[in-house]
Amino acid sequence: MSASDTTTGRTTATNRAERSSKLSVSHPSVDGWLPEDDGALHRRLRRAPNIRLSKLAIAAGDVLTVGLAALLAILLKVRYFPLDPTPVTSYLMILALALPLWPLALRGRRLYESRFIGRRADEWRRIIDASAIAVVALIVFDFLLKTSLARTWVVMVGVLSVIGLMAYREFVRRIFASRRRSGVGLRRVVIVGDNDEALAIEDMLRDDRSIGYEVVSRVVQRPGHDRQEIREMLLNDTLQAVEDNNANGVIIAVTAVDPRISNQLVRALAYSGVHLELSSALSDVSADRISMRPMGRSPVLYIEPVNRFGWRPVAKRAFDLTAALTLLALTAPLLALVAVLVKITSPGPALFSQERVGRYGETFRIHKVRSMVTDAEERLIDLRDQNEAD
Repeated sequence: MSASDTTTGRTTATNRAERSSKLSVSHPSVDGWLPEDDGALHRRLRRAPNIRLSKLAIAAGDVLTVGLAALLAILLKVRYFPLDPTPVTSYLMILALALPLWPLALRGRRLYESRFIGRRADEWRRIIDASAIAVVALIVFDFLLKTSLARTWVVMVGVLSVIGLMAYREFVRRIFASRRRSGVGLRRVVIVGDNDEALAIEDMLRDDRSIGYEVVSRVVQRPGHDRQEIREMLLNDTLQAVEDNNANGVIIAVTAVDPRISNQLVRALAYSGVHLELSSALSDVSADRISMRPMGRSPVLYIEPVNRFGWRPVAKRAFDLTAALTLLALTAPLLALVAVLVKITSPGPALFSQERVGRYGETFRIHKVRSMVTDAEERLIDLRDQNEAD
């Protein structure tokens, strides 16, 4: 190794040590352990011009959508309610005053924050709430200005705005998903953990970019002499990975970190301005059944029990039967033709019946077009030796 390499290595180690010592200075406000931040990392994480521009563009689209919905309501009013004495200019004046309230109502319902609208159902519910608030404001303006707007127009504005915003937000959702799949607009994140859960999260985010994340690094909990040393090393390594990889978020696999350390790690990272997400250690559980609620000083996840006897199972059964009968009616001519061909080309019945085991271990009889010889089950034992699958 040359002298220059040695000097460079010492300089890098010195700089890293200085940064680590700076990050690990205690702070009295949280259990005596918080990093002392000079604000640079926090300011970098808060600077997101692309995100701000995207939100402004979405808000402009919201205003345009609501404006078009209101104009369409005016055209419908003129077409179907020509005897309304209120002039069109009054409607346009109220619309101009109330239109800016829509993005404010949408913002109040957190519709410009992605973590609150990950599911379509949540986004649609918030759109309906925000539109209801804006319509109430529209009525208030009408009352104060005494313009005597037609109530049918107000209702049409509310309904058309909701429909238009839902359609527009679905269009935006598809655009973002397409951009993310091509690697644009991804949130750069660091994963903390090296167990099966952490690896599963990393594989999922790498395989499906439409989720919106790009894994840039993974931090492993290193062994140390005591818990304080371990947690300081884990915090320093995580913040260093965030800084080195220009990341703006951290995902912690909760089963990969000592629970005695994870709480303080979460507090310290949040204090540093890092966008933080924790796994739930759950999989294949519908998010609609999960909610967060306090239990004393600890937030806990509540999972609703499966309701097997409410209206949802009845609705699902009705849908299954309707869909099955519809498909059966549509394919009946083709099935009849296949049954005739089976009967002509092979001796035996055209249909095959067999007992199968279904839900809760209950047996049922299945009927299908026969695709094998009639004594296939009797020949099974004789043909087992010729099976090439093993």
